[in-house]
Amino acid sequence: MTLVDYSLACTVDNYTGLEWGHRLASEAGLLTSLIAWRRLWRWGCSMVNKDYMPEDWCWFVGEDDTQAWSSSAGGYVPAANVPANAGITRIASESDLSDVLRVCGLVGPVVTALDVKMEANRRILAAYPSWKQANMLARDAELSRIQAGLMRDVNGDVMAARALSAEEIEEERALNAAWAWVGATRAASDAIEAQSPIPRDYTDDSYWPSTQ
Repeated sequence: MTLVDYSLACTVDNYTGLEWGHRLASEAGLLTSLIAWRRLWRWGCSMVNKDYMPEDWCWFVGEDDTQAWSSSAGGYVPAANVPANAGITRIASESDLSDVLRVCGLVGPVVTALDVKMEANRRILAAYPSWKQANMLARDAELSRIQAGLMRDVNGDVMAARALSAEEIEEERALNAAWAWVGATRAASDAIEAQSPIPRDYTDDSYWPSTQ
C-alpha cells in the first residue's frame, strides 16, 4: 500500500492520525520507539485532518451511537450533548481509544498499569529531570570516593581518605532524601497498579508522595 493509499484509507475508514501513524509504524517496525510513534501520529494527524485536536475531540466507540467519549470532559457524554461542530471519530473499542489518548498524554476509558507508570515517570522527571539525575549520581559517587580514598588530584595522585565536611554531609543527606522520594514514588505507582480496578483518578496527589 502506498503512502497515498494510507491517506485514503484513513479518510475512508475515519481513522485518526494516531491510527494511521500506528499502521505506518507497524509497517516499518518502529513501534519499539514511542518517540517514532508519536512523530508518526503527529504527521498522520496533519495529513488526515489539520483541525484534529486530541485534547478536544469526541469518539463513538464501537457501534454505540448513544454516547461519545469526550477528551475535554474526560468521560462519556450523551450523543445529544455533543456540539454540532464538534470533531467526532468512530473507533473500534475502548482499548483502542485509550491507546490513542495515552500517546497524547490523555486518560481514556481503560486505565492500565502503563498509564500509572507514565504518571510516576512524569512526576519524577518534573522534580528531577534526566540531566539533574545524572549530576546527582555523579556527585553521590564522588562523595563515596572521597570517604574511600579513591579520589585523585590534578596530578593523578591518589588522595587520602577523609571524612566529609559539614557541607558535604548536608549535601549527601539531600541526595539520599531525593533518591528516597524517587523510590517512594515508584512504590506508590506499584501500589496503584496492584488495585483492581485501577482508580480513574490515579493522577490525584493523594496517591503520591509530596513533591520535593
